[in-house]
Amino acid sequence: MRESSAIRVCVFLLAATAVAVTVNPGLRIAITDKGLEYLRRIAVPLIECELATMKLPDIAGEADVEHLFRVDYNLSNITLSDLTIPKSLLTAGPDGIMLLGSDIAMKMKSNVYVREHAWPHAHYTATADIDINTTSLSIAFKVGMVPNGSATLDDVNCKLSVGDFSIKFHGGASWFINLFDGVINPIIKSQLNKQLCEQAIPELNYTLLSLPLKINLGDVLIDLSLVKPMDCGSGYAAISNKGEFYSTKHPVEAPYTPPVLPPVSDTSNYMLSLWFTDYVLNTGAYVYQSLGVFKYNVTQKQIPPDVPFQLNTNFFEQIIPEFYKKYPNMAIVLGVEALKPPVVNFYEKSINATIPGGAIFYVVNSTTSRTEWVFTLSAAVDLGAIAWLQPNKTDELVCANITSLSIKLDVLNSSIDHLNISGLQSLVDFATQFAIIPVVNPFCKAIPSIANVSVTHPSLTFGKGYIRIDTDISYDSGCVRAATNTKHTAWKMEAKDPHTHKL
Repeated sequence: MRESSAIRVCVFLLAATAVAVTVNPGLRIAITDKGLEYLRRIAVPLIECELATMKLPDIAGEADVEHLFRVDYNLSNITLSDLTIPKSLLTAGPDGIMLLGSDIAMKMKSNVYVREHAWPHAHYTATADIDINTTSLSIAFKVGMVPNGSATLDDVNCKLSVGDFSIKFHGGASWFINLFDGVINPIIKSQLNKQLCEQAIPELNYTLLSLPLKINLGDVLIDLSLVKPMDCGSGYAAISNKGEFYSTKHPVEAPYTPPVLPPVSDTSNYMLSLWFTDYVLNTGAYVYQSLGVFKYNVTQKQIPPDVPFQLNTNFFEQIIPEFYKKYPNMAIVLGVEALKPPVVNFYEKSINATIPGGAIFYVVNSTTSRTEWVFTLSAAVDLGAIAWLQPNKTDELVCANITSLSIKLDVLNSSIDHLNISGLQSLVDFATQFAIIPVVNPFCKAIPSIANVSVTHPSLTFGKGYIRIDTDISYDSGCVRAATNTKHTAWKMEAKDPHTHKL
């Protein structure tokens, strides 16, 4: 069901928030008490939606009724028809995550069959309406990890205290089965606790262990395994993920180390905080360069008509005269590639990228259409930029401006003796300052929503080796009760330690 997957999204925000050795993460996500409160407000109605039609297993056994006679009983088709959780609290602390629920009320229906042991083995059937009120729930847990980096629930403490219990039988034999009331009461209470604490929690843990650790992008994988257990502090819970790119064909560690991130702090004004390191980008660049992704050929057909640049040797008559003299009026194929992996560095106020590029010039024989290599240049690209977040009418934009751009050319190999590229260098210098930068700036792109989660009022901060995004979130649950239910309230926390809060 959609609600079921939505609850898994909520659980993931809490718990996929946490390998055998502690290393610096490439990614870190922290959810604050403000985020947990928002999660509580959308999760509680989702839980009500999910459990409103929960069916308990059939219950069968034998019991003494009023110490008068012994019977076999069977409760079948036990269905939860309504559930409300009017008071709840979801919070983080040094001891982990705690979920509290109070004044929980539920209604259940069941078929009842009773058969006397004694001859002539009279048997009776009826239906039952069960009302349970003033029930409380307490679940506390931490999120640890297993050696492969999967999340797992640790130190789980689950308790369901069933309060007022009433049952009303309907049917011709209800007068007799009413004697059975005292037997059903503890059975139903036991089954409810078993369903939630003994079955639902292990199923939730199985879901965590089954969460994908890698995102498959074809020839590339992104490793999202945890590098340490969930870190919980006063008012936040943080997860640390590896965030490394790998080649599926030749999976090797990239020769980079994630930077040391500062402690989680100053997050109380936002729901979520994300630390994204340049390590993630650099491992991606390392893998894609090794796969030859940053390598392609440019022909005249690929150049827009309004660009005053021609891939023909005639264009280079004044720029590289030796080139034109040896190969007059010939089409050019320009090979562009990254000779080494590009490297990105985040600083406190800017971004820097260096690209050890190369440019390979070929000419095309007009008679045979065969290409002939002429010379190869190195093109050392150094780019500086700033980035910011900008609200739009319908979404949030991430924007960037190039603040500096230089492309330094040098001859690596050439079939032309004494090749002089000073004219080409001047042309490139002019193009970077008066064509490339003005055309590109500013570059803006909308921040996409993921799994029905959208960011609202985000803030961007730069640090050495990382960028930090603080944001509130908006979640479209798709559940009618989640969208319209306004009866759920939260407790106000008076104790500093949320785990000392009493129902």
